[in-house]
Amino acid sequence: MWTAFASLFADGWLLARASVTEPLITLRFEGHTEARLKEIQTEAMRRVPALDELMRRHSTHAGAKAPGRE
Repeated sequence: MWTAFASLFADGWLLARASVTEPLITLRFEGHTEARLKEIQTEAMRRVPALDELMRRHSTHAGAKAPGRE
């Protein structure tokens, strides 16, 4: 079983990490600009369709907006 996945870009990164105490995956994103951050998040959601649904569900509960959902 994997515990973490990272993808590095020249201008940002993403990290997916499995929790060791709960059945959760923590996602972290960073981009050198706000626009690049949104691009990295959107690309992650495109590559993992279930991630798009999870982020939409979270943004509804947390009151935040998922990338591309403004």
